[in-house]
Amino acid sequence: MADTPNATTLVLDVGAHAKLKREKAVALLLSSIKSGTISVSDVFPSIMNFLMSSDTWEQTHGALLALKTLCSEGFINQPPDEPTLQRLTELLTHHEFRVRREAGTYIGTLCATFGTDNIYAGHIEGVIRHCIVDNLERKIDQEEVSTLKQKLGMDKNIPDGAVFYESAGWKTLETGYKALLDVISNSGEMFCKYVTMDLIDIVFSGLKHMNRFVRETGYYACAELIKIIKTDTADPMHQGVSYSEFTHAMAQQLAIGLSDNWSQVRMASSVATRCFFMGMQEETRKEFFPLLIPRMCLNRYYVAEGVKLYSQESWRIVSNGNGIQLVETYIGSV
Repeated sequence: MADTPNATTLVLDVGAHAKLKREKAVALLLSSIKSGTISVSDVFPSIMNFLMSSDTWEQTHGALLALKTLCSEGFINQPPDEPTLQRLTELLTHHEFRVRREAGTYIGTLCATFGTDNIYAGHIEGVIRHCIVDNLERKIDQEEVSTLKQKLGMDKNIPDGAVFYESAGWKTLETGYKALLDVISNSGEMFCKYVTMDLIDIVFSGLKHMNRFVRETGYYACAELIKIIKTDTADPMHQGVSYSEFTHAMAQQLAIGLSDNWSQVRMASSVATRCFFMGMQEETRKEFFPLLIPRMCLNRYYVAEGVKLYSQESWRIVSNGNGIQLVETYIGSV
């Protein structure tokens, strides 16, 4: 049986070049801490050094992965200090997609562990917002385009917008939405006080974006918002939202998503739609049946198996054995 690597070797492997090696090192690190072979204090300073001043993005990514794992397992019992939070906000705009993505995931884990008020409120809130709002429109770097045209052997007169695939060139947009999703899903009802119509408008902006991955993430964010917004959230201390205004605006967006031409987006919207109806009283549901029931009905026969099966189950839940009557009532809305 091979000897368990020592703390120094494990930390080095956490920052390894290969992703598989980093993931394996984090898993081994966790098992070693649980078994008592090494302690958190043996590795935490070195991992934090990778986070705060790494030589490569792989070290930064490995540090984020390790910290997220340790935090979710209860081995980090102190909230991050101000310099660490500042560093995490910087990593949300890192040049490497995988670092940005892992930073958002770790921030979400911190919200679940130490509270949204201690992590999201303040600087991180603003940075996530700017990651999204500042990149809703693609900003094309001319030098980057010229290099890419040359590499692909494309004519220099081809329009710049035709060089990028529809899901490329959006900088921090997708990872910004995913970071927001991570914060909402990990915060639960603690996030209610941060939900304003401005935030909802930002989420809705992603639902009509040309990048299908942004639309997909946006609908999953809608599902999380639906789970926590059950009543009017406005009070003297917070702007909040009107529940009626929220549900009516959300229903319109769900209807669009249920007809999206990409199955992943349609699936995300189907998830949000089920959450939408499951969180309502029977009488309240009926108000939205004319808009959503026809689309839910048709999605039971959608070509993508996942969407089809999920929609069939949603139909059974929402119709409660009265599917034929629902079809007869709302057939005119198809």
